[in-house]
Amino acid sequence: MLTAVLLMVVVLAVGAQLSDGIRLKQEAAILGKLPVDEAHAYYEVLRRRARRVRILRAVALASLALVLVAARRRFLPPPKR
Repeated sequence: MLTAVLLMVVVLAVGAQLSDGIRLKQEAAILGKLPVDEAHAYYEVLRRRARRVRILRAVALASLALVLVAARRRFLPPPKR
């Protein structure tokens, strides 16, 4: 079960990294076409959005960990003493 969870986390991390790379290339192309003032304003928007995405990903990962701990306590009996 732990191996499956770790594999799932790795797949999600790789997928997120690839999608972030594609999005970064698209945003760089957009920023290159804009005037400096507009590019700076758009860059600030992108920074806030990226920060929000990182926070939400961390919350999702923490939630997954808590769900797994709760499921383990609920469905697996404690060890015998």
